[in-house]
Amino acid sequence: MIKYIKFCCTPAVLILLTMLVSSQKGGAQTQTPVKQSISYTQNITTSFEIDEANRNRLFDIEKVGMKGTSEVKNISLVVDFNNDLTTTTTITSSNASEPWMTPPSKIIVDKYGSKMYNAQNVLLNQDAYTPEQSQDYLKIKNEIVQNGLKPLQGFTPLSPSNIAMLQQQGFTVQTLEGGVVKAKKGNMEVKYNSSALSYEIVDYEGSKVLSQSIFKYQQYNGRTIPLSKTERRYKTLESGACIAIVTHAAYSNYQSSGLP
Repeated sequence: MIKYIKFCCTPAVLILLTMLVSSQKGGAQTQTPVKQSISYTQNITTSFEIDEANRNRLFDIEKVGMKGTSEVKNISLVVDFNNDLTTTTTITSSNASEPWMTPPSKIIVDKYGSKMYNAQNVLLNQDAYTPEQSQDYLKIKNEIVQNGLKPLQGFTPLSPSNIAMLQQQGFTVQTLEGGVVKAKKGNMEVKYNSSALSYEIVDYEGSKVLSQSIFKYQQYNGRTIPLSKTERRYKTLESGACIAIVTHAAYSNYQSSGLP
């Protein structure tokens, strides 16, 4: 599973994605010399899709809640020569909070716990790890000691053995035009496009689509890394209007050092 970049889908498809993508472990800025590092920019927007007929059915209070948001974050993952990691998330712009709120502008998670700072770099909150969280941190550090900082979540083309394994797990698999592989089991359908470095996951309730997620990748220094994730969640409101809540995450400005 992916630990540091939120690019994975619902637990219902983890059994599939375990075979398709590599896991990610990382860290960020630290005061000791840097051994390995990865940084990138994440731009997340939320919007609403609704046709005219449904728009006319909306209650006024529902219209108020349909506010689009956007947030840009710079994320840095660093491992030092003690194999300790720190993750630094800097929020460079956001309209996701209400005017009366004081959201953090920077969040640092290291071997001690987490700290939150405002735009003036004043400490807002500091939390030490619980015993359970400390154990989780030590597990991550042990993996870094053994394997180093892994590349970001990658894209692995489906092999014949992958397809055979899916079939053994109860998926119905067929190859569509252009080499797209469609796997379906129960209320979940996955379309995997190796040539386009993308895959799509759709969750159904009978014939009704509940959600649709599209994951796209790009080439970077010989690796395939995330380019974007677009998720549509379909919802029926109290007024009876049907809307799609669309969340789009784009990844850019990748930099790395010390990776194998």
